[in-house]
Amino acid sequence: MTEEREKKILIIGNNNEFLVRSVINDLVWRGFEISEAGLTVTDVSKTDPAIKVYVLFIENTQGIQDLLVYLKDVSFEKKLYVCIVCNHIDVPEITGYISMEEVAALYERPVNIKEIGTNLEEIYQKSLTEGRRKSILIIDDDPTFLHKTQQLLKEKYKIFMANSAASALMVLSKHTVDLILLDYEMPIVSGPTAYEMIKAEPAVGDTPIMFLTGKMDKESVTNALKLKPVNYLTKTMPANELIAAISFFFVNNTLPSQS
Repeated sequence: MTEEREKKILIIGNNNEFLVRSVINDLVWRGFEISEAGLTVTDVSKTDPAIKVYVLFIENTQGIQDLLVYLKDVSFEKKLYVCIVCNHIDVPEITGYISMEEVAALYERPVNIKEIGTNLEEIYQKSLTEGRRKSILIIDDDPTFLHKTQQLLKEKYKIFMANSAASALMVLSKHTVDLILLDYEMPIVSGPTAYEMIKAEPAVGDTPIMFLTGKMDKESVTNALKLKPVNYLTKTMPANELIAAISFFFVNNTLPSQS
């Protein structure tokens, strides 16, 4: 397949809108093949599976909630880059259905068509070279630590977050992840118990788990290692060491990449 044939973008929206036609014209000038779909899950789900960059034009949010949820799910499952053009006033409602972590780019009207085109060129090139990023689920009851770790890792990895064992199992029921970072000292359901709960689930039991902890006493370490996690890391370790430990795992683990 030639580069020209591969250079495809899906435009989702009202193709009679001036802004939509203007962006399409600019992308065609840049050498893209344009596919178009209406604002329904049915229309979007029928599009060419080879397309990895979607651009959704939202005039208002009425009646598109199902589409936003669908795009949230397929952005990860099908390794898509979803971009959204919308009004500033609609951003809070939109991000209630699809978070900024699932959005490759968000453009608030009024927009600069040339800047969108240039940015979409960059996103398209990224879709060719990056492949699917590894995904990590962070489980911790401390919202500050969750946010800090998510910010630290989000540039390189696809990040999911959960603040309890129950919410973690809910995330895992909807998404496949490549690694779990699990707080050893959670209240109500402890880290070791959460570990055993996850391992007991046939669909996700093989997912590698690293413990994160503030405890480094001999008894805690011994008890944790009996569960056979892939690693046991301290929360106080420098950020570069945490990143290095995760990178080392992904480079050296022999499990097949999940998709």
